[in-house]
Amino acid sequence: MTPPVTAHEQTETVPPQLCLRTARALFEALTAAAAPTRLSALQAVRLSPATALSFGLYERRDVIDVLLERAQRWRGTMEWVSWIGALAAFRDVRVVRLFVSLVSTEDHGGLLFALAEYLRNEPAEALRPCLAPALMQNECASRARAVAHLLAGSCGGCAGERLRIQLLESSGEVPLPPFSEQPAAWLAELDGLFQWEARAALRAQGPATLAALAPHWEEFSTNNGAWLLEWAANDDPALAADLMRKALSTGPRQLAAAALTAASKLPETPGYLSGFAVPFLSDRNELVRRAAVLCCCDLDFGAFFETESSVLVKQACLAKLARIRGVAAIPELSGHLRSADWRIRAAAADALLFLGHAAVRAAIELVPVAGEPVRTAVARMVASCADEDLLEAYLRACGAG
Repeated sequence: MTPPVTAHEQTETVPPQLCLRTARALFEALTAAAAPTRLSALQAVRLSPATALSFGLYERRDVIDVLLERAQRWRGTMEWVSWIGALAAFRDVRVVRLFVSLVSTEDHGGLLFALAEYLRNEPAEALRPCLAPALMQNECASRARAVAHLLAGSCGGCAGERLRIQLLESSGEVPLPPFSEQPAAWLAELDGLFQWEARAALRAQGPATLAALAPHWEEFSTNNGAWLLEWAANDDPALAADLMRKALSTGPRQLAAAALTAASKLPETPGYLSGFAVPFLSDRNELVRRAAVLCCCDLDFGAFFETESSVLVKQACLAKLARIRGVAAIPELSGHLRSADWRIRAAAADALLFLGHAAVRAAIELVPVAGEPVRTAVARMVASCADEDLLEAYLRACGAG
């Protein structure tokens, strides 16, 4: 006698009288109107898949046929996961076909990785042609990651497929291919779902990759162009200057603004950027205005300071005032030491420090008639100089006050 498929005794949803001994009884339970009956039958199938399959056919269908049909019926509902769980108990080509289809269409991370785990028992090379689109799509990160995990360690596929798998599954033991060897695949990743991973991997390849990326400037999106500008500004100022010239000459406004921001970080700002910077002095973004100020060479920084509302931009004006006018800016900068805003006082002190001991001595002359905020700012300047003569002059000035 064929052993019955029975539900676990401790499961609350299983009616005590449910005892399934034939294919017909099992199929009727699986298609019952009452949810508890259906779920009990599903649990029984999960616990004894071989027995359920041994019941054979009823109306020319076996248990897998019924599960597949009902899974489609309940797709999109909470119950659907139970049907998928029951199907996962079987190793069958029909289940594999469904799960491959689901990996290509579903977007729930937990489900995708569960499906991929089931499919790991299948030959990866046989699955690759079917799953390549799911791997390379740029709509669902979880789907691509699940497929990459499934196909990791397999051979074959195009350069783009191999790169994405390595990018998502690399343990560090096998180095990623240099940009110069697979530029098209790398550029695709920079524009895809995993651009942050691609950027980090490329930066880790060092100066050679930075130089190899530069000739592809015209192929970069605005965001990737800004990223490359920042990288170059930090690691290769000469290359950065060339890219900035291109961005300011032909790039969209957003990329030109990024070029100015990157230029403001260079040890020496190229003089030719000054003319490009002027239109950005009225930009709504204070960071862009600040970068424009730092790139300008022929601006009346004192006058611009008075019309500017952003403290950040005002601070940049004081820094440029010192760099452009030199010691002639000392009186104006000293006046800003009396500002009610400590941030302006600090910027003025930094600008005076940039001008050297003569500027610090001029600031010390303010001490006898200045209030505590000014004395504190000057004291910080004297301490930064670490010069005994300046320290004595400051102490005399404090005593005179």
